[in-house]
Amino acid sequence: MPPRDKGKEPKVKKKPGRTPTSCAECRRLKLRCDKNVPCEKCVSRGCGEICPNGVLTSTKGNRMILSGTEELHERISQLQGRVRDLESALRTMQTAVSDDPHPLLDNNTLRLPPLPPPSRTGSSPASSSSSPSMVTSQPNNRDPAPSVVLKMEEDVVTIDAFGTLTIEQNGAATYIGKTARSEVRGTSIRQIYADCGLQFLIRAPLKRLPTAHERQARPGAPPSTSSTLLDFEDRDDPYLREQVYKLLPPLSEALRLCEIYLNHGKLLYTPITRPELLDEIFTTIYQHSTKSFQSHHALALLFAVFALASHFDPNGEPYSPKSREYYELARTSLGFASPVRQTTLAAIQTLIHMAQYLDLTDTESQSAWMYIGQAVRFAFSIGLHLNAARWTLPQHEIDRRSRVFWQLFTLDTWTSFCLGRPPSISSSFVDSEYPREVDVADQEMSFHSWSYRFASLLNSAMASGMGPKQPTYTTILRLDRQLRDFHVPVAWRANTENEPSSSPSEIHLSRWLVLANKETVLLNLHRPYFAQAVHDSPNETHKHRYLPSVVAIYRASWRIVHGLQLAWTVVPQILARLHLPWSQALSAAIVLCVLVTKLPSSHLTRPSVEKLKISLYSLQQRVHLIESSHNPPALDPQPMSESAGGRGPYSPPPASGLRIF
Repeated sequence: MPPRDKGKEPKVKKKPGRTPTSCAECRRLKLRCDKNVPCEKCVSRGCGEICPNGVLTSTKGNRMILSGTEELHERISQLQGRVRDLESALRTMQTAVSDDPHPLLDNNTLRLPPLPPPSRTGSSPASSSSSPSMVTSQPNNRDPAPSVVLKMEEDVVTIDAFGTLTIEQNGAATYIGKTARSEVRGTSIRQIYADCGLQFLIRAPLKRLPTAHERQARPGAPPSTSSTLLDFEDRDDPYLREQVYKLLPPLSEALRLCEIYLNHGKLLYTPITRPELLDEIFTTIYQHSTKSFQSHHALALLFAVFALASHFDPNGEPYSPKSREYYELARTSLGFASPVRQTTLAAIQTLIHMAQYLDLTDTESQSAWMYIGQAVRFAFSIGLHLNAARWTLPQHEIDRRSRVFWQLFTLDTWTSFCLGRPPSISSSFVDSEYPREVDVADQEMSFHSWSYRFASLLNSAMASGMGPKQPTYTTILRLDRQLRDFHVPVAWRANTENEPSSSPSEIHLSRWLVLANKETVLLNLHRPYFAQAVHDSPNETHKHRYLPSVVAIYRASWRIVHGLQLAWTVVPQILARLHLPWSQALSAAIVLCVLVTKLPSSHLTRPSVEKLKISLYSLQQRVHLIESSHNPPALDPQPMSESAGGRGPYSPPPASGLRIF
């Protein structure tokens, strides 16, 4: 007898008799089997994998489990280990070729769906038809995969950063959000000016208009009304209106101020177009004598234009009282015809310009925010947020409505961001198209068009990453990537150390504004996580899970200070009249101070100290420039010394050799 081949499996002896045609599970349950493999009954019960020879075994509670469960668990453990090894190898290979994580290693991809809760009814799989899988198994007591553990830990760890609420003894309350500028967190602008030795910048009240008492003393004077703007009550006092018209500047001075307004509006704010300003508004006031509500709104808008122009007048002193007077005249003129009853684009533009004046001079940030809120409601009341093309309006009217709305949208978003408050306009309700490009020459995109689009991104980032509920860190990193990848045209990129002095001043300043806008948002986005990392691991921040935020906030602070240094060497006269760049530099300096004091052994400390010196020097130069314009010295000013110890004159480090991007 030949020997049996050991490599072949022994054949299973079949019992004599009729050959079975049904599968083993159908025979066990005495069901009619269709004799397919797998049969319809096994597929419908979720056990098609065991057909035709496998069977389900019953346990206590009438629960059904697959035979061979231990072998399945062992197989699952082997596959889990294999997946972990492959992920580790892929992560190592990706680190060698790129700093970005591999798409397959994204946290959303690695996250496993949660397991369904165990059934408490003890019913068999056959009794439930809603579950996609009819076969249940015993819970696995082994540790979950590391990727699942990391994701669960990320969802648990949150940072409490919700702003500051101040309640005074008289009940007055003020809320400042977590993205608010550093100088508005409890210190008034008057106190800041006093601390910096700039008491002369504190405005005196306007005295050129008659007071309410003087107007009431006249025979036949109308009853006194509220003097506040936000109630928008009509205050059309003929005597007051006559006095306001007398305060209009001469025609030549008015034209000069209009030219200053149009020139500086190329980069600091969205100006009214030249034809609209000169042919409509200017002509209505200086050549027509009508006293309708349209003329009152045009008068208020023209005074607001004069306020902005006077503030940036190169022949005038910075923060001149003249600009404040024009602002007060605009505020008074708007009350001659309530915008609530007759809402015009000129009335909305007046509120926008008044808010811009307060924001640029930083005199009353709260009032600027209130003006913008009122302007938003007026804009909604006349449908500015909708595409005007659906009403078949003339093209110039469509362009004007679109331009005014996006100017308001941008101002509302940034003002709310700087105060840490939610914006009044939500992108979900906006249907207005971006304004058409005009006079862009060979540029890819105008500065204002880029600002509108970046404000739209900031609006969505505030909704998803800067709300009251702190998002996961994965969301923060995703927003960081969106902000960094946001396209900047070549014309507005600050990519060199020293710009040619022959370039127009608006080029230098617009490049600084683009840089500062992006870096300021990144700084505020990462600030809570930076603070958490410094608090948790001051000596080992390089091992902290929020290390990307530490690096990101340092880079943002460094670029803000360095960019301001470069811009100051080219356009100091304009920067001296703006408050926002110095507010941003203050926030950056605070971050650098934290790095120096809390992380003295870090490799970031030395460059942080250098940037702090540059910040101090730039601020001293600004104070000196403003003081000299208000009080010209008889002798040459002494060089500014280093603040600590008086160790002689301090000169800023050279800007060459350092790049922003």
